[in-house]
Amino acid sequence: MEENQKRYDSINIMRVICAFLVISLHTSFFASVDLGLNNIVAKGISRIAVPFFFISTGYFMVKNITKNGYVKGFVKRIGLIYLLISLIDIILIMPYVSMRLSGDFAYKIKYIFIGGIIESLWYIPAIIFAVVLVSIFLKKNWIKPLIVVSILLYIIGLLGDSYFGLIKNTPLEVVINFYNNIFINTRNGITFSIPFVTLGALIAKGNIKLSKNIINICLIVFSIIFALEAYFLNLSSISLDTNMYMTLLLLVPVIFIWLLNMNIEINERTSNILREMSLWIYCVHETIMLIVMMYMGSKNTILMFLEVSLISTLIAYLIARRKVKVPVNNIKRERRITTVLLILSLVFLFTNNANKNSQAANNQADLYNSNGEPTDIIGPLYKVSDDNSSIYIYQSFGFGTKDMYPLNPEVKEAFDNSEAIVLETEGINMQDKNIMDILTYGSDDSIENHVSKEAIEILKEVAKDAGVEFKNLEKYKAYIISLVLQQYIIDKDAMLFKYSPQGYLSSLALEEKKETIYMVEPIEYFKNSLEASEKVGDEFIKLTKYYKYINKENITKSIELWKSADVENLNKYDYVYESLDNSNKEEYKKLADIINDVYSDFLNKQKDIYVGKAKEYMKEDKEYFIVLSDISVTGEQGILETLTKEGYKVEKISK
Repeated sequence: MEENQKRYDSINIMRVICAFLVISLHTSFFASVDLGLNNIVAKGISRIAVPFFFISTGYFMVKNITKNGYVKGFVKRIGLIYLLISLIDIILIMPYVSMRLSGDFAYKIKYIFIGGIIESLWYIPAIIFAVVLVSIFLKKNWIKPLIVVSILLYIIGLLGDSYFGLIKNTPLEVVINFYNNIFINTRNGITFSIPFVTLGALIAKGNIKLSKNIINICLIVFSIIFALEAYFLNLSSISLDTNMYMTLLLLVPVIFIWLLNMNIEINERTSNILREMSLWIYCVHETIMLIVMMYMGSKNTILMFLEVSLISTLIAYLIARRKVKVPVNNIKRERRITTVLLILSLVFLFTNNANKNSQAANNQADLYNSNGEPTDIIGPLYKVSDDNSSIYIYQSFGFGTKDMYPLNPEVKEAFDNSEAIVLETEGINMQDKNIMDILTYGSDDSIENHVSKEAIEILKEVAKDAGVEFKNLEKYKAYIISLVLQQYIIDKDAMLFKYSPQGYLSSLALEEKKETIYMVEPIEYFKNSLEASEKVGDEFIKLTKYYKYINKENITKSIELWKSADVENLNKYDYVYESLDNSNKEEYKKLADIINDVYSDFLNKQKDIYVGKAKEYMKEDKEYFIVLSDISVTGEQGILETLTKEGYKVEKISK
């Protein structure tokens, strides 16, 4: 008994370490410090965690399978935990859960019983499937068939994950798609869990025996091979995701056996508490992370990791203390641990909340080089005035580059002279259910019911080429899909969008604590915009097939037109159209013209709103700095033409 206890102490310690590795993956632990370092942890080291959990489950299942009702009891216990966490998620993070389950009845059932009500909970259905199926094979002594099935399942998993590029556009892709239609992706379900639960069972049954020297050699060799596989797969373009590696089948069981052979001994109650804690840390961590993100936010990923880890550990420790039956030797010590965890959790939460705004301002200042030498770029900036007052109107643009900033002092002076910055509307808040209800279709609806079959085929092909899963798009309306795909195809890292003039000015407002006003409430803006776009949803989707031809040189040209404030040519310049050859231009223009004709009514209504707001601001005894999209400032549907006709003086500010 003592020998077993010593062996299992090391396993229980490793279980908790693996739980923290999962948190490091989901919080992108080192992303705030170095993306390369974060990738080593997220796409490398942390990938041993879940396989280790699976192997542990398989090992201890065999050790206990002779106990009457063990499998049934295991499924009941883990199922109740899943139900409890799911109910808590529904109460605390309903907007996220609602989005995740925003499909028809079959879609909801699939995610509830396979994918998890939140992302990380896929593990619980997967472990239940594996324990039930592997236990059936073991009771019938079908060891060789179990090994064969496990190998085949893992091959399917690899081909649908890290090695997807090898089967793309081949008949095997049909097999993977069939599996994904049931289990969502090859990480879920049985291709990941069964092979590792089987390995744990084989270790427990003595089918895998290795001497200590061989174990040490294998640990070093397999670690090196694993690092090389992870490196080359992440360097190449064949991976759809990086959950599953071939060498995990070699490395993780060796780690498990190595730990079994380690001579580590800790207090029996502590060991059992660690074992119980590992499961609860895993199960609650994403809920904690989403709550922190939704209600507090955190730009610093290290701080996020510490917050989530501490709060998850505190909750897991409180639960484990009650569940572990081994008598308490030092109740004061356990109370001190609880108190320390509670204090640390509160300290990090308070620190995050106190520094959130200042941190965001500092990040934005660094992003736009606010303390650097100003450039000579002004862009389309106008001063509108009457006999008593004036306002500034700035024509923004969707793209930009870092070397544009800081903008010319003329812009900063106009901004500083204004008491508030006025934007068209607030950005999309993915946590706002009212906004998401506008941008997406209802639970039993999808894009397939709103556009032609031809458009759907185009969308699937474009999404596939872009590496975006169709199921991640189908709930969104056509206009949103079009925007997402365009950004993903031409600016995957959002570098061009990030450096838009509006982003720069918004960062200045944050840095200087200047009041920010929105011309239109987001719900009203998106409702009107989406109502217009839905009339031409087919055209929006069909346009996406031309995005792959976009030449970044043409985007650069449009940015240069904005920099020089050449609004006449900027308003006429279409970087997509200019990127196409003659064989595609006619069809593209036809689709774009249909969209523009329908959208003109919406834009005219918006113009009337903006003109009315601008005139209201003029009546107030203070200056405003108004930032609008290019189409809303100059041209037929811009507000400057109307304000000029109504007698206001409009001056273009130049160097």
